[in-house]
Amino acid sequence: MITLSALPAWGVALAEGLALVILGFTGWHIAKPEYRRRIPVGIVVIAAVVGVEAAVQQRTWRVAAWLVILVSLTFAVTALGKRGKIFSDYQAARAKYGDRSKEVTVYTWKIVARMLIVIAILMGLSALLIKGAYAQGS
Repeated sequence: MITLSALPAWGVALAEGLALVILGFTGWHIAKPEYRRRIPVGIVVIAAVVGVEAAVQQRTWRVAAWLVILVSLTFAVTALGKRGKIFSDYQAARAKYGDRSKEVTVYTWKIVARMLIVIAILMGLSALLIKGAYAQGS
């Protein structure tokens, strides 16, 4: 079992950086071309929100980095498939039926369900493999 606080600071920072790069590539892969220029701003906002969340809950920056890694992996694993199929199907349904259609609602819930399953599995694995990943003050 790995102890989160025992990991070297450079290793955690490198992992967080790689996770943000993965999140950027995933966003670039699944976003429409007109939205791609917003991806860097979104990544900065996610990193800032996670840092604030860690400060509010009085957790260390290592936990904040771990949350960034979980979010990045969740998006990447959810988008697996040819051109992020579930996201491209959502965009196609949105273009064909409109934003408030039943089909778009179905795809939205499919994406939400898939992401919830992926994040639950990743959090379960991290709770089993990383000692103190969700402990206060780790």
